[in-house]
Amino acid sequence: MALVTSDKTHNKSQSWHRTDTLILKLIFHRRILEYPCLTVDPNLANAVYLPYYAGYGPNVNSSMEHGVRLFEFLQSDAPDIWERHRRHDHFLVMARPAWDFSQPLKNDPPIWGTSFLELLEFYNITALVPEARPWPWQEHAVPYPTSFHPTNLAFFEAWIQRVRKSKEHIDVVRWRWWGWCHA
Repeated sequence: MALVTSDKTHNKSQSWHRTDTLILKLIFHRRILEYPCLTVDPNLANAVYLPYYAGYGPNVNSSMEHGVRLFEFLQSDAPDIWERHRRHDHFLVMARPAWDFSQPLKNDPPIWGTSFLELLEFYNITALVPEARPWPWQEHAVPYPTSFHPTNLAFFEAWIQRVRKSKEHIDVVRWRWWGWCHA
């Protein structure tokens, strides 16, 4: 699966492309399928990934009941897995900021986005989002997809060496590393 979604950022670029941030879910879904620890038996799983593609398009799933049909499906398809650990072992990836899925339930129609993360049915599910709100414990921020797509491993390693030698970028790299390790 090619992760490059559009043109290069400039003509001389060999590795920088304009990457749509909404591809985060597709990248995660594709990569998780390559993990050797996957099982087809959900009874053996320690975590359950919900490949639910919420938030594509301006008018898609824009209601206070966004997610209700997903809940009904999960509850009827495998109720024992859905209720196991009170859903603390379920997670999903959302390619938009958490605010886009956090409209109060009383806003119908919503001012912007949906109420998906406000539904009690999904309260214990972990949501991986590019921008998490500060207070919900179940939301975890993940980085937006980068626009850097090196053509090969040698090019990537040369870029890492260049960044390591650069005085201007060292603080940014350290800050990002610190943020990832202590998030």
